[in-house]
Amino acid sequence: MKDGIENSPVSFAKISISTKTVTETRVETQYVEKIVTETDTVYVDKTYASPVIFTPTDIENGVLLSLATASENAKIYYTLDGTTPTANSFEYSTALEITENTTIKAIAVKNGIEPSPISIATVTITERQIEVDETAPSNVTNLAAANKSGAILLTWTDTNDEDIYGYEVSVNGSVYAIILHGKEKCLVGELTNDPEGKASFIVSENGAYDVVAIDADGRTVWNQAIVKTIDKTPPSEVRLPAVDFDSESDSTAPIKITWLDPEAEDLYDSPIDYVIVTYTVNEDATVIEMGKIDAGTQELRLSVPSNAGANGTLYITLKTVDKLGQVSEGVTVQAWCFSSTITATASDVVSKITSLEASAKIVLTGEIASSTISNIESSLKTLYNNNESIIVNLDLSRTSGISEIKIANCDNLVGITLPEGLTTLSDSAFNLCHNLSVVSLPTSLTTINHYAFGSCQKLTSIAIPNTVTKIEYRAFNNASSLTEIVIPENVTELGSRRVNSNFGQNPCLCGEKEKSSLFEGGK
Repeated sequence: MKDGIENSPVSFAKISISTKTVTETRVETQYVEKIVTETDTVYVDKTYASPVIFTPTDIENGVLLSLATASENAKIYYTLDGTTPTANSFEYSTALEITENTTIKAIAVKNGIEPSPISIATVTITERQIEVDETAPSNVTNLAAANKSGAILLTWTDTNDEDIYGYEVSVNGSVYAIILHGKEKCLVGELTNDPEGKASFIVSENGAYDVVAIDADGRTVWNQAIVKTIDKTPPSEVRLPAVDFDSESDSTAPIKITWLDPEAEDLYDSPIDYVIVTYTVNEDATVIEMGKIDAGTQELRLSVPSNAGANGTLYITLKTVDKLGQVSEGVTVQAWCFSSTITATASDVVSKITSLEASAKIVLTGEIASSTISNIESSLKTLYNNNESIIVNLDLSRTSGISEIKIANCDNLVGITLPEGLTTLSDSAFNLCHNLSVVSLPTSLTTINHYAFGSCQKLTSIAIPNTVTKIEYRAFNNASSLTEIVIPENVTELGSRRVNSNFGQNPCLCGEKEKSSLFEGGK
């Protein structure tokens, strides 16, 4: 508005407010309407300040109304009584708190240009009553805990309240997870709803679990399950780990590693998930990981590492990992890397052993006699006296004619594969073979005599075939690296005692050797 010229067009803005509980506000329409009062008036171009824009914000009892203009440095004047605003009206400085029906008119004034059109905001406060559910949700029922894959599966019957928000699961008073109803979101763990209306949640800690149902207004009910059965101890080690070198069966990966997965010790043991196999070469401290071997595989082949040299030694470690991610300490077995495999017969085996210039695997073929075994024992001792660093893996699996065997006090014998047809390991058969670490026994074997593996200190495991019926006392005397011996079911004589037919159900552990006649004299 300015003396001597026509008034500016009038701008209108209408704001309608509604609430859910007390008041809620929102802008329904806002528009500017141009009104022409004299159609024959000729207007002169003029610059007007930008009109005032109203921005409402909900507050508890109404609306907080902010006024703004796009004209920089312009001042805003407003009225609340329906009169036309001028530069003498209320000057706007902070947002206006409107708690009742009000009509606001406002203009923007800036020096050097015309005042803005008048903006009008009509604020209507509308109250609406709603029904409030003041009842707590129904209780969590049928809460139970059951073993599942090494953890615990909590299950409960889903509440049927319409305004249920979700569930809070806590352990020993600390919130473990918040689960929104209907599986919309799960922050920790997993919530599943089955057709019977049951919910489930996987947990992995022992303790008192509270399952709390929460409705939309924050009311809660709860139930509790006590979980004591999660086994948090590391898993058991692999059983009967063994390493053999067989360059003929697979020239690209001649080192064969075998083992048995551990048996569960009780109902609550976490199942083995996989086995980690690592190795180091010679004296190098660098650990090479071969990967994660799924439970049940129980065999792995390895090529000879390039840095092993002609007669390198591998130290292979197997660690078990359970479903909870717990890792065992691991067991380590020793493997020898041979540069060659030599085939020999009874007539030339002695000369080939005594003339060795490097470690090798000796494969003996054909018919041999007890005297040949005695000559092999003597030739190994001669080789050792000439060069202690040369070691031998002796494979007799292709021979025939042997019913007993004895190759004792040979520190350069690191592996032995015995032939089918052999029935007896003589007294002290491999006694004092301190470095013997790989033994393969035939299925024809029936008797293991005294001190058969006495002081075989590198022997970490041995698989005794089910055909064995007799194991004499001190058969494994001072075999200090053995972790486990499984007694076959057919063994009827153990040490100086006779045992019943189901003795094989009970493994004899190295850790209990002071109780076992296998390690000491019969008691």
